[in-house]
Amino acid sequence: MNYSARAFAQITGVTVKALRHYERRGLLTPHRTDAGYRRYTLLDLQRLEEILALKSLGLPLSQIPRVSGGQDVEALRAQRERLVDARGRLDRAIAALDAVAGDADPARALRRFVTNASWERWEEKRRDASQGVPRPPDRVSASRLELFHDVAAALEAGVVSDDGTRALRARWNALVDAETDGNADVRRALERAWRVRAHWPDGVRRYVASMYEMEPEAWERVAAFLEDRYGEDGSAITVRLKPDTTG
Repeated sequence: MNYSARAFAQITGVTVKALRHYERRGLLTPHRTDAGYRRYTLLDLQRLEEILALKSLGLPLSQIPRVSGGQDVEALRAQRERLVDARGRLDRAIAALDAVAGDADPARALRRFVTNASWERWEEKRRDASQGVPRPPDRVSASRLELFHDVAAALEAGVVSDDGTRALRARWNALVDAETDGNADVRRALERAWRVRAHWPDGVRRYVASMYEMEPEAWERVAAFLEDRYGEDGSAITVRLKPDTTG
């Protein structure tokens, strides 16, 4: 049985314009009458169903002839990887939207998302620019590294005496004094940067913690302890920077 282009379009639910596009791409080859009119058969219907099925996988029309003929299985594997990557991006986008919408302060949550997204984008550009060439990880000074791990061990043990607390914080103060060469202005600037860490992008938090060879949560516990803002229940207290009114 033969169908005109209009009848075939009505039967299949595909527009005449789309049918002609598939024909131009060499995917459909309807029979032509002596007068030049297109006539579609059941074989064309079978071919069209194959085109639509493969197109639903996200395959470009240019790949469909080889894939349908079983000559390019690798294209199917590559398309699967692209879909997995796209699904990951969609899942992350949905999770971000849920987090913003469900936050008590959506505007603040949105600003944090933008900050994190910006950091990740520039990190990706940096990785691309490095062309996969690895570099040694950044590390803090040996004295900082030792102090942070000593504090982490003491906190993990669950018992830090008053004397132990004072000794650890004294080591920290002496360390900061040495690093700032006793300059009060430099120290205040460092303390302000330290105390706004609650607003750091997640990537920055991971990066800074990695410099101390620690996980971000463990690093935050130590940081909170050293600035004498460690809760009695052992939880880290988030500190927000107050406006500087010292002039």
